[in-house]
Amino acid sequence: MKNKLLFKILITVCLFFSCSKIFASAYWIDVKGSGKVNEPINIELCYGSMGEYGVRHRDYGKELQLAGDFQMRIIDAKGNEQKLEFILQKDSWLAVFIPKK
Repeated sequence: MKNKLLFKILITVCLFFSCSKIFASAYWIDVKGSGKVNEPINIELCYGSMGEYGVRHRDYGKELQLAGDFQMRIIDAKGNEQKLEFILQKDSWLAVFIPKK
């Protein structure tokens, strides 16, 4: 009985690793800017997948459109909130934030 169970586990593991590679899709945020006071910071909300070598590839379509429903806020050290307004770009959603402090 134990041998049959071990055999089934071994076959399952072998099949799992012999199948082709599986890639998942995800959302991520790219933040670009100097981080200095009064200089704009671009916040991009992206959707896509990660390739074989860890390179992110942006995707288009329904999933990217759904990212527009996300709501994000910047909260400063005093607890003040500022809602980010995202605008749909070709391959992402873009919000621009200018730090005052």
